[in-house]
Amino acid sequence: MIPQDFAREGIFVPTVYRQRLPEGLSYLFGAEEISAFLHGFPHLECCRIRFARHAAETHSGWRQVLKAKGQLEIFRIEPVHPVIAALSPKLSDDCRKHLWEVAMFALPSAERQTARRAFVSTVLPQLPNAVSRTSIVAVMKVYFDRMHAALRVQLTPR
Repeated sequence: MIPQDFAREGIFVPTVYRQRLPEGLSYLFGAEEISAFLHGFPHLECCRIRFARHAAETHSGWRQVLKAKGQLEIFRIEPVHPVIAALSPKLSDDCRKHLWEVAMFALPSAERQTARRAFVSTVLPQLPNAVSRTSIVAVMKVYFDRMHAALRVQLTPR
């Protein structure tokens, strides 16, 4: 799953936050795999990865979706507004204009392999095209429908 030239080049997207998960929850992919998926992205050096338990506004809202076997957001890639990026003094001027955040959200460990297979077969082929096509004007979100064991991709204008 990880390209051979990727391993040689050793380009890894830095992780800016990683929330510990309780037993029974997992992240879909790790930082190395995400870096490999984004290999060839025009601003790879300007990407950051964040791992968080959920994307829901409230923890109780996320728990309700989890309990109801609803749709969980498991992946998001979006540009960071230049004003927010400017607050990071360690970024180059180019990265302040082109900073991207990749967010991974948890799902039940028992459903991880099903979601991984679906992501690799349906989302991964779309990822480079969607990100380059949407550029700074959109967000790509991936939801895992727990009831039907399927993924849904949403491209949203900013």
